[in-house]
Amino acid sequence: MTEAKTMKADPALGFSYQVVLDKDARRTIVFQTHVANEANQADIDALLDKMGKAADRQIAWYDLQQAREDLEGQQRVAKSLVMQMETMDQLAQARYESSDRKGPWDPEKLPPAEKQARHNLRVSLERYREGIEKAQNAIDRCTPLVNGAASHVPDSGSNRHSGQPGS
Repeated sequence: MTEAKTMKADPALGFSYQVVLDKDARRTIVFQTHVANEANQADIDALLDKMGKAADRQIAWYDLQQAREDLEGQQRVAKSLVMQMETMDQLAQARYESSDRKGPWDPEKLPPAEKQARHNLRVSLERYREGIEKAQNAIDRCTPLVNGAASHVPDSGSNRHSGQPGS
């Protein structure tokens, strides 16, 4: 029968750093490490900053994937709204010209219901353009961090989104 050997380990301080990666909290990442019990504050801070930077990069990766999806969707809908508005104007102009009315066609000469529909399209288009700008800003913010070019950026609590970890 073999005898168990006891190993003596130096006391250490342990750290767990848990981060939620997506808005639904379906994905989390936990970093765990330790430092010697005698570690100075600068060493502890450096280690925590290192873990924070790694966590922020992973969060940015998920945010970047979501922002790219959002941008594509917002652009697709905005393009559709522009096409709808152009079609609506062309049809209204054709109706106006075929009715032998005097003066050039102007969207202000539309019937009230069509004016309201055109207004609603403009309002929707503006909202989607704002969404495009917001998504592009998120892409611009996240890309350098994901590519490792950014220094440590504190966790902003922004929306977390699903995807696959970057390289």
